[in-house]
This record gives sequence, structure tokens and C-alpha cells, in this order.
Amino acid sequence: MPRARESLAAAVSLVLLAGVAGAQDARPVIRELQMDMKRTTSIPQGGVAMAVGRNFHACPPLPEPQPGQPAPRNDCRHDELTVEFNNQKVTPVAVDFERVTFIVPQETPVGRRRLKIAVRGRGEATLDVEVTAQLTDEQRLEQQRREGQDRHVDIEEEIRGQFKISMFELKRDAAGVRFDVAGVAGKLPDGFTLVVALGFETSSSKRDIEQRLTTITNTGGQGQFRATFGPYPGQLLFGTYAATCLFELGKQPKVKARDFRGKLKREEAEVYDRIERREYLMVGTPQEAAEQTEAMRSHYKAHCDELARLLTEVEKAYASGCRQHFKQQGQASHDEKAWLEYVVRMGFAAAEDQKALDALKADLRFSSRNGHFKPDDYQTWAQDTFLPALTAAFRRERDFREATIAPIEPRAELPADHLVSIVLESFKDYTRNLYERSKIELPEPFRLIQGLDPVPAQTITRRFFDAQRRLLLRTVGLRAD
Repeated sequence: MPRARESLAAAVSLVLLAGVAGAQDARPVIRELQMDMKRTTSIPQGGVAMAVGRNFHACPPLPEPQPGQPAPRNDCRHDELTVEFNNQKVTPVAVDFERVTFIVPQETPVGRRRLKIAVRGRGEATLDVEVTAQLTDEQRLEQQRREGQDRHVDIEEEIRGQFKISMFELKRDAAGVRFDVAGVAGKLPDGFTLVVALGFETSSSKRDIEQRLTTITNTGGQGQFRATFGPYPGQLLFGTYAATCLFELGKQPKVKARDFRGKLKREEAEVYDRIERREYLMVGTPQEAAEQTEAMRSHYKAHCDELARLLTEVEKAYASGCRQHFKQQGQASHDEKAWLEYVVRMGFAAAEDQKALDALKADLRFSSRNGHFKPDDYQTWAQDTFLPALTAAFRRERDFREATIAPIEPRAELPADHLVSIVLESFKDYTRNLYERSKIELPEPFRLIQGLDPVPAQTITRRFFDAQRRLLLRTVGLRAD
């Protein structure tokens, strides 16, 4: 790898070290994980957990309410904060400076998993958590019978039967599509809350699209709730949608929860500790779902092919220009043999066989026959041909993701971004090396490249690029050659 990359890494390290002391106190910290207001080190699939610590996020204060006007709403979206569980982004249910409440995705594998909370510009915090299998109602009852708990099954069935999703509908209007969910929540009083989640399920995965913390209203002795998801301007995903409501007594305001629990028998209170209900809605035909999947596969196949082509073009351009590295002062020309050995040693796909090497020998776009670098020609190629093509590929990928109300295959997003990142960073490294070795100032357009912000890849090599390409193709159900 060119020495310029090592120099750049050293310079960046110095800058980062200089800012560490000032940012230390603002870094997010996870002190513990809680469920039902109790400290825990494990949580079931689909469970609601609360990370407790500091320096998470503080919403801006609301303005004072004006006479005769509705109370101001907190519309803060907590954009600076991201929550990941098992490397999967999850939407926080509630956020403040010391607490972040979230739901563990149903599809999270059982075992030791990592929670990560990141705050833009202030770092991240992680915590390892044990994920356990979620028990069905029947399994939970059987477990409790084995443990000898004195629970009346008829009371449990009666209470759970009072919780149900009575409406789960898809509606369309000029603003897009939305999902309306409504239901009843037994005898719960006003002011209690439950989490309503909109999800999407396939034969191989389940994922949440969005979650709402919904307040229960009690009318005529019957708790009721309603939530709307959307409107979404994007295209629908064809397949099975799930609406899930989750009530947990331990998550309610302490005083209200204590008063409510005090009116219950012990076996009734145990039922109210956690009640979950789910309904399903089919959207589209099997043929529409299959066509949508095929379009997704075609898109990612084209993405892989285009990024592979662009990485090869970067290698060719660098190989053409780096002849200058093998030209000693006072010599009339460069050392052709040493240059070829270097190009082969770099592992370029553009030098994989004799035919490819012959093509590199004939490529004098960015170097004279004597080995002098042609910076103007290189800049013209980069600005007029390469960077527009890379930006277009990146934009097509982001537009494809955003075209539907949720990604068709969310697991494809990271490797797709990594391909762009590897091509971009390879270009930047090689370009910096060419200009530094020729003692020419790096052109301004190459110092800050606009319009490209993929998720950074942790390794910038051709080998890692090929590994991410194969991963992406396998993820979307294509064969990776």
C-alpha cells in the first residue's frame, strides 16, 4: 500500500488524540440494562429494555404554552442518536439524557449480543447482553405450572382475552400510504401506555419498521388505544405486515402502577406484568412479491458489477500514473521491470494475467513513456469520468433503498455501502500518493469530495472488496462466483 496512506493515518491519529480529552466527558456511557425497573444482564427476544447511563440525548425545551393554544408537542426526532442491537439498527421507544428505551428485535439470535448507542460527534457506548428465547403464552404457562406458581389459568385467559387488536388496515391518500392500528386494552386506566409496532415478515426474517408509544384512554370502563404509521410516500413492500401491541405494567408511571396493582389479586397482577398481541395483514399478491424480490436482486447485481468495474478503473489509473515512482533522478526513463513487479505485487485485478499486463503497459493516459506523471489528464479523468460514475452508483443505491417504505432487504445495506467506500477510499489514497510523489499540490476538488458519504469500510483492500461483494450477493439470494 502506498506510504501516503501511512502518513495520512499518522496525521489523522494526532488530530484525533488532540480532541480526545475535550470530548471525554461528553461520551455516552451505558451503566446497566433494566427490565421492569430491575437491573438485568439478559433479555428475551422482543423484550423491552432500558439502557441506563448518561450523555445520551436531551431534547430541546418546549416553548411555553400560549393561552387558548394547544400544548406544544415534542417533535424532536433524536437524530443525533442511533441504537444498534446485534449490528441491527432499532428505533428507540423513549430517549432522555440518562435513559434509552428500545425493543430487542424478535429475530435476534439467542446468545451473547452487543448493544451499541452512538451519539453523533460524541462517540459511542456498548454493552454485552444475553438474549434468551421468547416464550409463547402456552410455554410460559407450562413453565409456571412446573415452578408450582399458584396461577389461575381461567383468570389469565380472561384478562388476555380483553386485549386485542381490533383494527389493522392499510389506507391510501394523496400523502402516501399509512397503517391504522386500533384495539382494546381491558380495564387499564387512562394514562397507561403500551408500545405498538409495525413490522414486516418474510419466510426468513422479521423486522420492525416503526414503533409508537401509545397512551391508553379509558371510555366506559374499557381501555382503548390507536396508532397510525405513516403516511409513507414510498412504494409498499409486498408481503406480510404485523401489528404488535405490548403492555408492561412495570413500565407505567410508578404511582399509577402502584395504585392499579393494589386493586388486583396477585395472580391478576402477574398477568398484567406483560401482555402482547399481534395481528397480520397481507399486502399484494405472491406474484407482486416475487417480482419485487427479483427487481431487488437485479439492482444489487448491477451495483456489484458497477463498483467492481470502477475499482478496476482506479487500479488502472494508478498503475498508469505511478511509473514516476520508478524513475531515478538523472535517468532518462523509468525502470519498467520494477514497475511491473510492483503492479503485480499490489494484487490489482487489472494485472491478473499477461493480457491484462500488456494492456497496462500500453496505458499511457497518465504517464509519459519516460515515466512523467500527467496531473492535468488525471484530474480531467477523475472529475469528468470517474467521480460522476461513482456518485451515480451511490445515488442509485440510496434511491433504491428509499423508494420503498422500508428496505426490501435491510441486510444488504451495509455491504452495498462498503463497496462504495472501498472504491472511494482507494481512489483518494492512490490520488494523494500520485500527487505527493510528483511534488504537486493536491487539487482542491480532491480534498473534500462532495455527494459521497457511504458507511466506511473497516478495511480498504481488493480482497475485502471481493469478500463484501460475495456477501452482498449471497444476502440477496444470488450466487457469488
